[in-house]
Amino acid sequence: HSWDSVCYFHADSGSLISGDTLLGSRSKSRLVAPSVYANPLQMARTLRHLKALHPSAVYPGHGRAFQGEGLLDHL
Repeated sequence: HSWDSVCYFHADSGSLISGDTLLGSRSKSRLVAPSVYANPLQMARTLRHLKALHPSAVYPGHGRAFQGEGLLDHL
């Protein structure tokens, strides 16, 4: 959620290490975008890009890892 954040995607396994770009929400039992970020347009662009990867596992900066289909569809 800062201008210098990075994500890593391992195509062979479909694993996305999202750091603080995505967060695990215990109360919602799903991944969420952070409520504070440096640039709203850049965040929207980043979310579109990550969704296009169709990850099968996401390791967020906070919270538990998520596995399955359509992990980012709600974003």
